[in-house]
Amino acid sequence: MNFLSWNCRGLGNSRAVRVLRDLVKTRKPDFLFLSETRVYSNKIMELSSSFGFANNYVVDCIGRAGGLAIMWMNTVSCSINRSSMNYIDVDIIDNLVPSWKLTCFYGMPERVRRRKSWDLLRHLSSMSQLPWCIFGDFNDLFFQSDKEGIHDHPQYLMNDFRECITDCELMEMVYSDHDPIHLDLFNDKLSKKEFRFRFENTWLKEPSFRGDVQMQWDNLPRMQLMPKLLSISSFMAKWGRNFVHKFREKLGKQKSIVNALADKTDSESIHNYFLERDKPSQQMVDANVIGVVTEDQNGMLVSDLTFEEFTKAVKQMHPDKSSGPDVGSSKYSVFKFLKDRIWKRIHGWNAKLLSKADKAVLLKSVATAIPSYCMTCFMLPKKLCQEIERILNGFWWSSSSSVMLGKHVWNFVHKPQSLVSRVFKAKYYPNSHILNASSNEGASFIWSGIFKAKEELEKGFKWILGNGKDILVISDPWLRGKEDFMIDNGDDFDVNMKVNQLFHHNSAEWDREKIYDMFNERDANAILNLIIPKLDA
Repeated sequence: MNFLSWNCRGLGNSRAVRVLRDLVKTRKPDFLFLSETRVYSNKIMELSSSFGFANNYVVDCIGRAGGLAIMWMNTVSCSINRSSMNYIDVDIIDNLVPSWKLTCFYGMPERVRRRKSWDLLRHLSSMSQLPWCIFGDFNDLFFQSDKEGIHDHPQYLMNDFRECITDCELMEMVYSDHDPIHLDLFNDKLSKKEFRFRFENTWLKEPSFRGDVQMQWDNLPRMQLMPKLLSISSFMAKWGRNFVHKFREKLGKQKSIVNALADKTDSESIHNYFLERDKPSQQMVDANVIGVVTEDQNGMLVSDLTFEEFTKAVKQMHPDKSSGPDVGSSKYSVFKFLKDRIWKRIHGWNAKLLSKADKAVLLKSVATAIPSYCMTCFMLPKKLCQEIERILNGFWWSSSSSVMLGKHVWNFVHKPQSLVSRVFKAKYYPNSHILNASSNEGASFIWSGIFKAKEELEKGFKWILGNGKDILVISDPWLRGKEDFMIDNGDDFDVNMKVNQLFHHNSAEWDREKIYDMFNERDANAILNLIIPKLDA
């Protein structure tokens, strides 16, 4: 099963259609997503049919801007969840693997609206508990190294994008600038590695090499030059493998000699031990390092600098130039790759469940080691050091703060009679439950933090069926047997309807006729499979 995404930037011209036709022909996608189609549904339906797709879904353009479309074969079981001018959200259902969610995304191109794109992704992240994949065109960058051109991409835009990816617990898989993105799932075809001959200068150190190659060349039959070169390169590759094998045998014998001398204590044996121990490394150095500096050149290079040489060097400089690094580019621009490299490494850890000890080890042994070499040679800009420090601090405290504040929410739920629970209830949610509390303007920093932690906890909250008086049928997650615990067709019902309204009056039994009348078959069966506890429990 493979998926293809392309920002086609308009299907109204024949060239774009030809390119798309070639892509479909060569990639043979089971699922195709197109952004910036700039055409209406009738054109998409025509193309979908000509490409051989059995199904399609279209978000029409507005004037000459925007437009999204997806097409898929019958080999893909696809369920449309929701859509807008910026995304099409679908569930992919496969009998071989668990269901997963695919969001075909097109980020808002205007910089002033870019944060709305990231808020939209955060909202979509909270809509489902299924494994999630997003592909398309985000219209933004992760790193300066992804930018083409002389002007840097604004740092605040990249920071917002990175925060969104972290908040949604996503990982970057591929980077593309309007190029097609090909996502191939469950590909079990293993490609055989292509043989490429590489000549090793080390072979020239062996006395027998030139004679062996010359003999092989002379014994080859008369043929064209290219086949002859291919044959001799194959011979040299085989010769090289034998050379490595023989060297390993020599190394093994040398280790045996060294081990035999290691336990002896007389002066001659000790001398021989160190002599024999250093032979393999010295042989390796002699075999791989080719001298290019003569003795006379070496003497000149290590000699002291004379005043005449200094004067000559200064006079060779351009009158408008000065010694030292090029002042045309700032030190921050030169070393900013360190910050991007640290962020990329830390972002890969955020998706893992790490203890404090794990985080400490990773920060000390990995993250802080990335800039260490540069810091031994150069004085890094203060601004860069502060930004690196903020990245490291954010990783250290990212989950700790939420966890500690989340404990307060948990205590408010399970210990409502405690003094602190009653104080917060009286001030912020006097007539409701902590889980139904809202964020108030001008609230204290403490309550703002607790409310943020509550939102994170709510993503994993599920209701356990009791008397059903407090559970909302539509908006609460309570339906076991469903991935998201939610009712599918909730738009048709009263949003204030409680679960106990689905019981037979004053009994611990479901009203089967009512349930089958109100819900689709899948939801109805899931409801009826739930066991209602005794109503007085």
